[in-house]
Amino acid sequence: MRKLLLATQVSAIALLILFRPTPSDAQPAIQDVKSCMEGVYVLEEFKRDGEVFRPPQIAGRFIALNGTVTYIFHDRTRQTSQTSIVGIGKYTITASGYSYNYDDYTTYTHSAAGTTVSRQLPFQGRIRSFVPRLESDGMHLHGVEEPQNYHCTPDARTVSDGAGNYRKYRRIRSE
Repeated sequence: MRKLLLATQVSAIALLILFRPTPSDAQPAIQDVKSCMEGVYVLEEFKRDGEVFRPPQIAGRFIALNGTVTYIFHDRTRQTSQTSIVGIGKYTITASGYSYNYDDYTTYTHSAAGTTVSRQLPFQGRIRSFVPRLESDGMHLHGVEEPQNYHCTPDARTVSDGAGNYRKYRRIRSE
């Protein structure tokens, strides 16, 4: 009887060790976050205020490589005012998250009255941080302080603002 009890205890401990959460189960590996965020992306769809736009009404790129982030966006969806944005900054990727900010950000607004230029940094120049979660449909990065989220698959990335607006990008692969 004592041998059976001891064997049961040893088996239970072995199962606990085998199925206990490991650090890799608790959060995605750094490579998962990198494969989600790093790369060159072309904008394919933009949804704002319930309306979906595609090229040539919109055009854009998002590039995250070697710690540098570049954002280019051309919004030609409004006849009275067209906007072009160029942002250059830096990002950091760790196993526990992704963060980025812009060092330089310029918005050009073209209207019948002329062209205006703003160099105001978005989000008051703060660093935006995201927490990764690997799910069955891909990698999700959730904004820590803001409702912005990323959803990545091997070929695409969607950025949403929590209010139904989004930008869908397709990853550009080298041939």
